[in-house]
Amino acid sequence: MLRPRPHHFGGDRCGQGSEHIVTPGHVFPLVARDGGVLIRAGHTEAAVDISRLAGLNPSGVICEIMKEDGTMARMDDLVAFARHGLRVGTIRDLIAYRLKKDHLVEQTAEATFESCWGGTWTAKSFLNKAVGTETVVLVKGKIDPSRPTLVRMHQLSLFEDVFGRSSPRSECFEGRCRRLRAKDRA
Repeated sequence: MLRPRPHHFGGDRCGQGSEHIVTPGHVFPLVARDGGVLIRAGHTEAAVDISRLAGLNPSGVICEIMKEDGTMARMDDLVAFARHGLRVGTIRDLIAYRLKKDHLVEQTAEATFESCWGGTWTAKSFLNKAVGTETVVLVKGKIDPSRPTLVRMHQLSLFEDVFGRSSPRSECFEGRCRRLRAKDRA
């Protein structure tokens, strides 16, 4: 007897949600992590990423291919099985493709301001769409693509950098800003 095909309820495409799938059963709904294989290199995330890249509903159905002895098929087994007209792709390939093709960083804001520590700066905010974090970049002067650009990473310390708490690190940010201003004048 053939089992019903519950994967036809997948996502919201048919106007039905997860409440229409009875569990436990032969189908266990999984939830992919936001950011896909760039956040978690799993089969669930890969299925959703492939659907999204194909312009389809970002959902998928995954299954385990078993060998004759009941153990899980590995890559060599899957390549042999693919001779039945299937294509084999790896999560590693999907990660490489997404890193090359996806636009993962987006500038969200820009403002110019005067700082008592270093003159005129431009602050730019960037959103990492894979993980949902924002990063602020402070730019001093003009960036010339034909010359190396001085870059300094700084982890903000609220108490030292903003409130001026005295510590061995307290003049770190202010001092570097002043040195960049002096370099800019030179």
